[in-house]
Amino acid sequence: INIVPTAEQIAGYYAGNEDMFKQYGIDKESGNIVNVRHILICPEGGTTDPETNAVTFTQEQWDACLAKAEGLYNDWKNGEATEASFAALANEKSEDGGSNTNGGLYTGITKETSFVEPFLNWCMDETREVGNTGIVKTDYGYHIMYFAYSQPQWEYYATTYFLSEYTSKKIE
Repeated sequence: INIVPTAEQIAGYYAGNEDMFKQYGIDKESGNIVNVRHILICPEGGTTDPETNAVTFTQEQWDACLAKAEGLYNDWKNGEATEASFAALANEKSEDGGSNTNGGLYTGITKETSFVEPFLNWCMDETREVGNTGIVKTDYGYHIMYFAYSQPQWEYYATTYFLSEYTSKKIE
């Protein structure tokens, strides 16, 4: 049984339920929902302020961090350079405890997601395409990025609700 809805079915479902979607703040101008993978490389060393516990790094420490990130990135690009190989590298090398056991994957990112600005800006760049990669600096370190998925929010949620209703009706 094929239950993959057509683009026409999803557009029709959205149109028929547009008021409901708008109550949740979702319309055709809401932007995309995206998934990314990343590998975080943190600078080493640093000086901790005893009053604030803020850690600062020298330019030399940041440069060493960037060199390490660029080395990993280049090794990946010179290898298989697939999403699967990126995920394996993230599991092995990423210093992000929130994603280093799932291939560096963050899902469901929107412009409202509370990530640090440089990271979020890279994710939400409208020119970004699946498979794009790059390196982004944040206060946490350097992130080697892999753009894994993008879909308009209205389409994503219309598909989800459509399939939920469809399967419920089939079960009944």
